[in-house]
Amino acid sequence: MNASTFQLSDDAPTRYERYVAPVMESFVERTIRVALLVMSDSVRRSPGLPAFAKPDATRSRNMAAIRSSNTKPEREVRSLLHAAGFRFRVHARTLPGTPDIVLARFRLVVFVHGCYWHGHGCRRDHTSSTNRPYWTEKLARNQARDRRRRRELRTLGWRTRVIWECSARSSTDRLIRELRRMSVDGGTRLSE
Repeated sequence: MNASTFQLSDDAPTRYERYVAPVMESFVERTIRVALLVMSDSVRRSPGLPAFAKPDATRSRNMAAIRSSNTKPEREVRSLLHAAGFRFRVHARTLPGTPDIVLARFRLVVFVHGCYWHGHGCRRDHTSSTNRPYWTEKLARNQARDRRRRRELRTLGWRTRVIWECSARSSTDRLIRELRRMSVDGGTRLSE
């Protein structure tokens, strides 16, 4: 056999042309098709989505700005506890519900809840004026999840305390007094 037998002619397809190019073309075509579907207004919405499934830019910007951790009330409670000399962990992912504050020495977790998002019922809590059924159900799910997480923590031997946004300072002051009493007494009683 001579070497000329294995040479390809100039018009023979390369490996890229034979194997890679068709796959890439179909991938690019599918990607473009999906992007066009998403961008078009004729996208079918699943029945589980609310009526305003395509929010305007202002609503999206506002909702994206809402924090789930390190909120102002949470930072205030942490600051008061730290100033009182208590040390704690923040957002312990190893515990159910990722508590906002964990005082391991006292086997106590503290949740700092926003009045609106957790349905406190105070003056800061209000019913949304748009898409009321969705928000009513959403807040009910939040409350059920909160109860479930507190029950799981109690089962694991942790005490739970909820501090509401509207009364963050007074509730934290009361908590600090109780923690100091526990430190002095050496006891483990904490009023619920």
